[in-house]
Amino acid sequence: MSDPIVDIEVELRRPIVTQEQANDHRKKLDNSFSQLSQDQAAALLARLFKLNTRVPFDFRRLSRAVRLELMLRLTMRLGTQMSETFHASLTATEDTPIKKGMKVIFPDYTKAQRDKFLQSLVKGIPAGVPMVHLEFRNRGRFSHDNMALAVSGGFTPNLLGPLPDVGKNQMQIRGVVTGHRPDAEYRFGRTIENKTWVLVGISWRFLQAPIPAGSDDNTHSSDEDAHPDNDHIYSMDSPGFTGPVTRPDLLGNLTSADRSRATEAVFMMNATETVEVRVGRGAWVVADTLDWFSVTWLEKDADGTWRRKPDFNKIEAGSIEELGLAGSDQPPVMF
Repeated sequence: MSDPIVDIEVELRRPIVTQEQANDHRKKLDNSFSQLSQDQAAALLARLFKLNTRVPFDFRRLSRAVRLELMLRLTMRLGTQMSETFHASLTATEDTPIKKGMKVIFPDYTKAQRDKFLQSLVKGIPAGVPMVHLEFRNRGRFSHDNMALAVSGGFTPNLLGPLPDVGKNQMQIRGVVTGHRPDAEYRFGRTIENKTWVLVGISWRFLQAPIPAGSDDNTHSSDEDAHPDNDHIYSMDSPGFTGPVTRPDLLGNLTSADRSRATEAVFMMNATETVEVRVGRGAWVVADTLDWFSVTWLEKDADGTWRRKPDFNKIEAGSIEELGLAGSDQPPVMF
């Protein structure tokens, strides 16, 4: 699927000569704007005000009526907090870069359109229960506004996916909040299913007692940021083996002799993330759920050093379908 922001920027640069081209131009812009998510709308609006790019100047080629219409479509998609942030920045007394960018889009002779745009950013307190959409990330780094203690306190590497130095995989779930209101609260929940195997000689066995599906995993809140900022809340996790990947902590029920003979170790987990919301003293309501899984599969080299088995380490959205039925004799190989 293409990125609608990229499509919009390309379309804005397109030379228009004939009426037929103009009609097609407008149709394609309308289609791309309709595909923008809440976060993409905020990102595009920020780019439209950046004078170090050609985007605001390309956008200004549109008629003032079309400019206003498209800008209003962006503000309709913004979350409550981001809308307030934009309004505060654009109405501040000082002459800021973002205000200069707005005057490129809406020069003084289009003050009526500019005022309508600014007014559209004033949304007031939404009615009803806020909605939350959960998004899974397993690449790159944590989002800059993720204030979970494990992240902001530097207790975990700022990296997503299988970590290179330890036997853990790391993920982030972002909750995109729509219709946040001051009296709304949010909380995350997680249930898991976990099995861990070790290969000793030619025989697989459970390294630890399996954790059955549906087991509660809410042991602490340092991996959560449930206070909305920029219309976002966060949960993260780092399941897998503790210790360096070259010397994992394979304790379990192994004797020291078995640990020396162990040649593979597998950690598999299915998880279901849930986010709930309540307004005031009302009841907690499930806003969204998301399934994800993690696999750490280690193997021992001929020289006795452990490493990740190529192509067998993942942390992704979805589930390991065979995990529930898998016995001690063999971990699933399809995931």
